[in-house]
Amino acid sequence: MFTSKRLMACALSVATFGALLTAVDATAGIEEKPTTPHADAFRGVPAEVVAMMKAQLEPSRAAQLLKNALPAGGGFTNLLVDGDSVVLRWRGELPDQARSAVEQARKIAPVRVESARYSYAELEKAADDLADAVLTGPESGARSVTILGDGSGLRVGTTTNAKNVSAPDVGVPVEFAPTGKFEFHTRNNDSAPWWGGGALNNANGRGGCTAGFPVTDGGGGQWMLTAAHCGTPPDTFRDGAGENVGQATREVWQHDILLVAAGVRGPSQGYLFTGGRDDHGAVRIGGWAHAIPGEVYCQSGITTAGAIGSQLCGLVVQPDFTRRVCGIDSDGDYTCASDLVAAATPSGTSSRPGDSGGPVYGLSTDNRAFARGTVTGTPDGGRTMFFQDFATVYNDFGVWPVTP
Repeated sequence: MFTSKRLMACALSVATFGALLTAVDATAGIEEKPTTPHADAFRGVPAEVVAMMKAQLEPSRAAQLLKNALPAGGGFTNLLVDGDSVVLRWRGELPDQARSAVEQARKIAPVRVESARYSYAELEKAADDLADAVLTGPESGARSVTILGDGSGLRVGTTTNAKNVSAPDVGVPVEFAPTGKFEFHTRNNDSAPWWGGGALNNANGRGGCTAGFPVTDGGGGQWMLTAAHCGTPPDTFRDGAGENVGQATREVWQHDILLVAAGVRGPSQGYLFTGGRDDHGAVRIGGWAHAIPGEVYCQSGITTAGAIGSQLCGLVVQPDFTRRVCGIDSDGDYTCASDLVAAATPSGTSSRPGDSGGPVYGLSTDNRAFARGTVTGTPDGGRTMFFQDFATVYNDFGVWPVTP
């Protein structure tokens, strides 16, 4: 148990981590494992979802350009893909740097600039103050604090019978809305070099999760990325057949991300499973990109793969930002995660228990998967999926996906 650590998570402090661990020597003696990579990364995806995902490719490229070029802080509120165009929400006048970025992005796709009442920086500070005041424990009646994507204020998610939740004055409007109980979600027989989407079970019996993305860094380190609520250093993880994958070494529990030292380099490296629970269907990993509201993604959690026989695509990123959400983790501790992204699919089920830590990604027309994040859980029985975006993973750990 690590109750004190989990309670500290609600303080939303930023952890500082030491030097990177020594790289795992994964390539010695490894023979190439049998693979059946999909010639078509969209195999099994409904035609209407394929059309949505392909239609967003150009506006998504414009949004990525803006995300990387816009000045930090200032009047920025939100950036989202809306059909075949991009929407930039900004408080006040656009500075020259932002105006230039918009002009460049418009060469790729239409860009609309909309006025916002508050900037993201203003709402972020207010959200932290509000979360500290209302997310005080499982009996508080409050479950989450969300930054509204239109820049108008904040939302407190409450239990359905909450009567005594009140918000202090944090300088911006606050609304209340009932929300479901947040649940941290807890490919069966893989081998090194380990792929994303495989079964990843904690050897101490805390439950099963999913491997996210094989990752590396400038020093040649090798890890499998997954969710922090699935374990804590130095827990050992195994695949679905009981074979050791590696030990947890580094975590940022505020962001629900964990690195497991594992052999992820070697022949057939850089794939993620996208077929059923017991097949080798896979897609090449192409790199990573920012998660943008309005984009359409896939997820390949182990439980979902078993339920539907494939990856699940059609997850639309929601416009609001979950600054902090709290629930009970697999240790029975009150745990808070921050800066999560929400996505939902019209099919009704976006994630299932056991999908935690699994890969969330966009697909490209050259049949590659680009990392967007890892599954955390759901506030409403699986209709909405929360995930941590890969930009946060990169900022926290300095790692990126292993590619073929």
